[in-house]
Amino acid sequence: CLDAASLLQLNNNDPALAELRVRFGPNEFANRVDWKGVNRDGIGDNTHLKKLSLCCDDDGGCEDGDAKADEICRHFCLYLARSKSIEHFSCECPLNMEPLRPFLENNDNLR
Repeated sequence: CLDAASLLQLNNNDPALAELRVRFGPNEFANRVDWKGVNRDGIGDNTHLKKLSLCCDDDGGCEDGDAKADEICRHFCLYLARSKSIEHFSCECPLNMEPLRPFLENNDNLR
């Protein structure tokens, strides 16, 4: 699951990071990441990440009506849309899929 070490790998485009699970929720690390600032390029420009799984904790996460959580999710999805290396994607969040639409429509590598 995304933590400080895997975030550093993501931002450094580390070839060892080919698979990542990002968990959103009030007490989750992903909700404390500045996805619109310094970390945005890590998810959008990574060339080694092949498998991405999104999930939410029991308290919700993305698009659950919490303005701060919704903003975090929107920024994550905005930069995720630039990713072209991801081939396998899963989403276990009961969220509005609209923020993910650009990623899902523009990534020709998705299987």
